[in-house]
Amino acid sequence: MNESTGHQPMLAPIVLFVYNRVTHTRWVIESLLKCEGARHSKLFIYSDGAKHEADQESVAKVRTYLDSIRGFEQVSLTKRERNNGLAHNIIQGVTEVISRYGKVIVIEDDLIFSPHFLTFMNSALNYYEKDPRIFSISGYNPAMRFPSYYQEQVYLNYRNSSWGWATWSDRWDKIDWSVADFQQFMKDKAQQKLFNRGGEDLTDMLIKVMNGQVNSWSIRFTYAQYKQGAFTVYPVQSLVSNLGADGSGTHTDKTNKFDVVLNNHLDEIRFPSHLTVDENIMKEFKKFYRLSLKKKIKRMLLSVTQS
Repeated sequence: MNESTGHQPMLAPIVLFVYNRVTHTRWVIESLLKCEGARHSKLFIYSDGAKHEADQESVAKVRTYLDSIRGFEQVSLTKRERNNGLAHNIIQGVTEVISRYGKVIVIEDDLIFSPHFLTFMNSALNYYEKDPRIFSISGYNPAMRFPSYYQEQVYLNYRNSSWGWATWSDRWDKIDWSVADFQQFMKDKAQQKLFNRGGEDLTDMLIKVMNGQVNSWSIRFTYAQYKQGAFTVYPVQSLVSNLGADGSGTHTDKTNKFDVVLNNHLDEIRFPSHLTVDENIMKEFKKFYRLSLKKKIKRMLLSVTQS
């Protein structure tokens, strides 16, 4: 289905989270400004406070640059006095914006976009807004092979994406950030197997969050999506590239595993009237999230201690 004509709904506000990488922040803004619809979009920026004294200068440089940003319909900048950490900063910032506007497009400071990124995200938000099966929209997709029979531009995925994504307030409000049923989940191997349909690492990541080893918002988002029996809509060809896997980030190791060629030639956007999960596609997708044998053994041991 093509984009609807006639009255166009309000463009979703864009929420950007930054920390101490001024070069990356400049790249993301320059790329975002080249997107169709950027100048008609509201941009909300959350700048986290320095975690260490050594980061204060770099955080200050980022904020000096942020003060100079122009070219959007509106720019709203929040400078955190303290370091909230990425997870808390995102949860709080998204909650503030989505409660006012009902939907958001969320990005971080290490992304580069196709010029069609905002058009795709807004079109998907409008098209799937009334479909309770869809929990979020992803702008990113890893470079993977698709079956020759698959001709759609999008597909359903069990896993959410944190690299350029969007959702609605009624979905966001369903997330239990405390994961109150975690102990029950850890006693149910069948549930863990179902959860891991989006990647072998998912249960492992959730265990680490609940044990306080990492502080991830994304795995809790994916878990809430799983609990709702819902999905994320992914583009077949990525509209987002992540530059943060260069060793400069706090939460991402250096790797080229997730490098992609951006879809810069999206002439029209078509959404199928009904999507179902294609397990052949998911089999290819899961190759990016395989656990090593060492990690599988460690997860089994952790599962035993949690049960």
